[in-house]
Amino acid sequence: MNKIVSIIIAGLLSVFSSAAFSQITITADDFLGSMGTTARYLDDQRQNIPVNVGSAGPNQMWDFSATTVPSPLVVEHYTVSPASTPYFSYFPNANLTRHFKIISDTSLQLYHYWEVIPTAVNFLGIASEVHLDTLDTTFIDYDTDSVPLPAMYGNSWTSVEADTFSIPGFMTIDVDSTVTTIDAWGTLQLSSGNY
Repeated sequence: MNKIVSIIIAGLLSVFSSAAFSQITITADDFLGSMGTTARYLDDQRQNIPVNVGSAGPNQMWDFSATTVPSPLVVEHYTVSPASTPYFSYFPNANLTRHFKIISDTSLQLYHYWEVIPTAVNFLGIASEVHLDTLDTTFIDYDTDSVPLPAMYGNSWTSVEADTFSIPGFMTIDVDSTVTTIDAWGTLQLSSGNY
């Protein structure tokens, strides 16, 4: 789930960046308007990355221009119509797909399926293609993450996730809730520019 939230944040920063010093409001049109865009990411594979994001609040400047990514996984990200992808039939309510192609490792491709409506962006799930030697397989994973729209400074929502595991005579139900608050807005400074 943290990886999905990171991808959402990275996508929002790359697609909806602005040099103006005013709060942005992200709507369904912003997501759907990203159709046809391509971005390249350097994915840091370290488990622990020291980051100090500073204080919450409006009009922040986050300076990560000196940050280096050792041995990055290079990922190209395409925002496309779900109908143009091989797994659309598994996610018929999707109206936006993010296709992640790992450039430095051609054995994995990911398709993230989203349903974007005026009141929310709903993550429906992932189709993962794996090609290793003689192993060619596809995994379909359904999900239910949702972010209410319009998204803006001060918004807050709670996500609940439950998982059931059972074997004969034993069953566990794991329930987790996460409260997300948009507590800042501003400019992200990277070596590639300001966003």
